[in-house]
Amino acid sequence: MMRVLLATDGSVDARAAADWLRSFPLPDGAQLRVVSAAGVPASPIDIPQVREVQATVRAEALAVAEATRTALGARFAGAEIAAPDGDPREAIIRMAEEWHAGLVVLG
Repeated sequence: MMRVLLATDGSVDARAAADWLRSFPLPDGAQLRVVSAAGVPASPIDIPQVREVQATVRAEALAVAEATRTALGARFAGAEIAAPDGDPREAIIRMAEEWHAGLVVLG
């Protein structure tokens, strides 16, 4: 079964990549995972305000992933979402490797 990882940050280019994926010919039963990496900056300061900013960044990443999953729902009804922490470049590669993605799409 083919696994497709779509990385998105909600930008115009990322939305264009999702639109492209909507019509790209894939084998029947292809699975989709939408990833929006939460580039949460590490902080040596552990105070409520810092934790609130980090939580907001994570929530926004999840919202972007969910909006993309919803937009592709007709084609990928069982799509998963993820919003891993860390540098988006590293998080996307890590998620693709761990999930054994056969195709990575990003804008």
